[in-house]
Amino acid sequence: MRSLLALAAAIGAATLTGCAPMSTPSETKTIDRAFTVESGNTRSGNTSLHIAVYAEEREGRTLVCAAAAARGEKSFEGEWPQALLNRTRVYIGEEQILPRAPFGATYPGEDVLVGKSANCVVADVAWRSSFDNRKARLRVGAITLKQ
Repeated sequence: MRSLLALAAAIGAATLTGCAPMSTPSETKTIDRAFTVESGNTRSGNTSLHIAVYAEEREGRTLVCAAAAARGEKSFEGEWPQALLNRTRVYIGEEQILPRAPFGATYPGEDVLVGKSANCVVADVAWRSSFDNRKARLRVGAITLKQ
């Protein structure tokens, strides 16, 4: 697992507003070693953050799965997972597949994602041979939670 140091450094740089789901999840997948999982902490260090993404070919399109968890400071613990998903861009190689992943499963109060279910949607991006044998990766934008 890699650290989300960039996330921790960026927290406070933008205000997050509610986002409607991009699409209703079409299926779920159990999070395992095939997923890209990243973890880190908030700037205060009071909350651990975890996010997982995965992509595969589905009938010529790109299926993307996502989930997020947060454990720590109780006042924000429930908000962090959705905030992460709303600000996560999903890539394969250098190509952005989704600009955000609000459809992902959320796990407030949890600090382990492996073994949990991720929600999946089919993106409007055709699967390319250049995606074969490449894992999905993610970039998280800045997040601010208001009390």
